[in-house]
Amino acid sequence: MADHTNPMDMPPEILLYVAAYFTQQDLATCTYVSRQWHQVFNPCLWKKFQISDDTLLRTSPDILCKHAPQIRKLTLRTTADLDPFLERLTNLRILIVIGGDQFGKPESWLQLTQLVERNPHMEWIILGMNRKIGPPASFLRAISASCPNLRRYESSLCLYEDPDQIDALLGIFSQVEEAWTRYETYAVSSVARTFHFPKLAELALKDPRGLCASRQVDIICMCPNLKFLKWAVGNDTPIPIQEFCERVPLACPKLKNLHVDGSATLPRESVGYMLDSLKDMQELMLFRCEIGESMFRSLSRHFHSLTLLDLADSQTKSSMAQRILENCPNLKTVSLALLSMQEVVNGLPWRATRVQHLQVDLVSLEGACRMAAGGNKDSRMIPLQQIRMFEQLAKLTELKRLTIGREKNLRRPSLEFRVEHGLMLLKSLKKLRHLSLEGTVQDMTEEDVDWLGQNLRLHTIDGRLCSTVTEHETLRQKLLTEYQVDVAAREAVMEELSIPSGRSGQDPTLDDLYDGKDYDEEEYSDGDYDDDEGQMDYEQGAEPGVAGYQDEYDYAAQGGEESQVVLQSGEHQEFYPHSESEIIVDDATLQN
Repeated sequence: MADHTNPMDMPPEILLYVAAYFTQQDLATCTYVSRQWHQVFNPCLWKKFQISDDTLLRTSPDILCKHAPQIRKLTLRTTADLDPFLERLTNLRILIVIGGDQFGKPESWLQLTQLVERNPHMEWIILGMNRKIGPPASFLRAISASCPNLRRYESSLCLYEDPDQIDALLGIFSQVEEAWTRYETYAVSSVARTFHFPKLAELALKDPRGLCASRQVDIICMCPNLKFLKWAVGNDTPIPIQEFCERVPLACPKLKNLHVDGSATLPRESVGYMLDSLKDMQELMLFRCEIGESMFRSLSRHFHSLTLLDLADSQTKSSMAQRILENCPNLKTVSLALLSMQEVVNGLPWRATRVQHLQVDLVSLEGACRMAAGGNKDSRMIPLQQIRMFEQLAKLTELKRLTIGREKNLRRPSLEFRVEHGLMLLKSLKKLRHLSLEGTVQDMTEEDVDWLGQNLRLHTIDGRLCSTVTEHETLRQKLLTEYQVDVAAREAVMEELSIPSGRSGQDPTLDDLYDGKDYDEEEYSDGDYDDDEGQMDYEQGAEPGVAGYQDEYDYAAQGGEESQVVLQSGEHQEFYPHSESEIIVDDATLQN
C-alpha cells in the first residue's frame, strides 16, 4: 500500500488540484521533482502559450508541435511559417490575436479561419488590430458556424469596411453572452437584416467610430436580457439622453450594471436623467461626470441596491462621499474622489460595513494645519480626526483592499498609520491584504511597521512609509524580511523623486519633490478579466479562482499582463512580466 504521507506519492488528481493555485514559476519547478510530477505538471505549464514574431528563430518546431494539443490559451502575433503547429492545435478554449500589418494578407486570415474550425470548444476570442485591418467576413462566419460554445467575443481597433463584415460580426453577437468592442472603425453603419441578441447579457461599446450614438442605442435595445452595459462614446459624440431614457429601460428590463464614459460632453444633469429612468442598479461606474446636487439625488435612488460604485474620476463633493458611505448598506466595492476626514468626524456612522474594496482620497485638514504651522513630530496629542477615522475603518471587517490616496507624485496630509494615532484599532481587519498609501504623507516608525506585520495579514503596501528615502528603505526591508510584506523598493522611490540611487549628500525628503496616448496591446483588454497566476476567469458564471470584475482601467494597469513563453531547442523558458527571473526546464532531459 502506497505511503501517502510522502508528498512525492500524492495521487495525480490531488497534484492537479494543487496545480490550479501555482504560478507558472511554481509549475516549472515542480516538473523537476520526479518523472511522475513532470507528467502531471508539464501539461499545466503548457496551457498558456504565446507566439511572437521571433519565436521560430529560437524554437524547435518539433517541440511546438509536440505540445500543441495541450495548449488551451493561445496568443498569436503572427501566423507566418506556423502551419504544422497550427494544424496540431485542437483543444483551444481561448484565442487572442494581436497584430497589425502582418495580418493584412488573406493567407493569414485563412490560417486563422481553419484554426477556428478545428477548435469547436472555443469559449473566448479576442482580436486586437491597428485600425487599418479588420477580420474578413469569412473568418467571422467561421466563428459563428464552428464555435457553438463561444461565450465571449472581444475586438479592438478593427476596421469594418463593408456590410458583410458587420453582418457577420452581429451574427456572432447573436450567439454569445458577452460582447466587447473597443475603438473600432465602421466605414458603413447599416446592414441588410435586423438582428436580435437574446443571449447577450454583457455588452461594451467603447468609442465605436462611424457608428452614430442613435444606432448604438438601437443595438443596446436588441438585447432583452442585457444585465451589464459599458458605454463610452467619443468626445465629439453626444449621448442621446432622451432616446436612452425612453427606450433602454423598456427594452432591457434586466439591466443592473451601468458603466458610462465620455460623459464630460453632457450637460451636468444628463446622467441623472439616465439614473432616474433605471431601477435598482447594482453597479454604477461614472467617469468624467460633474455631479451636482440634483444628479446626486438621482444617484441616491439606487443606494439601497448598489454593490459597486465608482466615482473616482468624477467631480464630487466631500460631503457626498460621506453620505454615500452612510447610506449604502450593500456596497462591496467603492471608489470615491475625495473625503475630508472632518466629514467623517461630523457625520453619521457608515452603513457600508460590507465593503471589501475601498478607494477614497482621504484628506486631513488637521494635518494640513499642522504642516502649515511647521509641524510638530514630537507632539503627543492624538488628532481627533485620526482616531475617529481609524474607528470607522475598524468596522469594515470584510475589507480586503484599502486605498486612501491617489496621485503618487502629489502628497498631502491624510490618515497617518501610527500606533500613537490609533492604528491599533485596525486589529479587526483580519482580511485586509493590500494597503495603498500612494499620495499621502506618512511618518512611520519601527513600532508602527512591527504592529502592521504582527497584527495584519498584509501582502503588499504601496506608497512611502516615511518622509526620507533611507528610512523608507529600512522599514521596507524590515517588513519584507520579518513579515513577508512587499513594499515599493528603493529604486522605485528614487525614480519617483528623479534622484539617482547612488546620490550622495543630504538624504532627500519626499517633500522635495490617456487621452492622447498611443494605442497598444494594453488597450486590447480594459480590465475585463484578471489573468492572475495563470488563471483566466470569467466575471459572469465565475470559474474557480475568479478574481472578480475589474473596473474601467486598462488590463495591464491591473497587473494582468501575459506571460511571454519562448521555447528554445530542447528547452522550456519562461519570461515573467513582473520580474527579471527566468526558468529553464530542459524538456529532453526530463523525458530521460
